[in-house]
Amino acid sequence: MKQMLIFPNDTIQQVLVGTPTGHRHLRILVETDKHLLVFHEATLANLVRAFVTVKTHPRTTVLKLAQEQSDAFRPGFATSQLLEQPGTGAEFQKELDRLFAKIEAVRPKHRD
Repeated sequence: MKQMLIFPNDTIQQVLVGTPTGHRHLRILVETDKHLLVFHEATLANLVRAFVTVKTHPRTTVLKLAQEQSDAFRPGFATSQLLEQPGTGAEFQKELDRLFAKIEAVRPKHRD
């Protein structure tokens, strides 16, 4: 199984969002008690788009993003994108539940 990292709010020490000097795109740095996570702008934009869709759409309760590579994306877009995948909400919910069952088997339940 892949290494599992879970970051509840109480493990986050700080978050910095901005464009580093000499760069053109935002970076998001999340510092925890043990890790420094760096997200590129394109990654976070994809995650935000998915989050907003699931949170605000009246029917969508789960969706799946997967990496796709192409030189045919619109100008200014990275050649690697996290894009919505075809499939049903029921399929994605089953996959989500299966992965969370593995998490709960090795970690105590976290209060929502």
